[in-house]
Amino acid sequence: MEKSMPLVSTLTSNLGATTPATLAGTLALLNAESLMGLVLSQLKNPGTPYILSCFTGVMDMSSGVCSWAVPEFSLMTAAYGDIARFYGLPNWGTAGCSDAKTLDQQAAIECTFSCLAQALRWPIRYIISLYNHFKRNPCLSGSAGSMNI
Repeated sequence: MEKSMPLVSTLTSNLGATTPATLAGTLALLNAESLMGLVLSQLKNPGTPYILSCFTGVMDMSSGVCSWAVPEFSLMTAAYGDIARFYGLPNWGTAGCSDAKTLDQQAAIECTFSCLAQALRWPIRYIISLYNHFKRNPCLSGSAGSMNI
């Protein structure tokens, strides 16, 4: 922060696990956490560029499995982009997520709709990262349970 490098606030949440189960409750919590990070960064070094972002999954209450290729993921990313636009801050978003175990039709459909949902946001001034999540198959995944392409 001392060199005025942009600070990216990447908040990771799982609806029903680490945040409230409702979209509105999670947005309120993420907003409070982001504003806290913004205030702290400006107290440390006034004028530090600050970029908002969130990475929100949904926990299945019956199995405890967190899913990333759910409609709520795209809704939360889009809603968080609106919050960033309200504050006049840049926003980093995520698209291309899949819960598939292999590179198959499920992975293609989930990634396609995730990217499409983010591409349809207006205005498109966000950085979109393609990220595939193969958490259930260690043969396909990296050390953290994911494969970036």
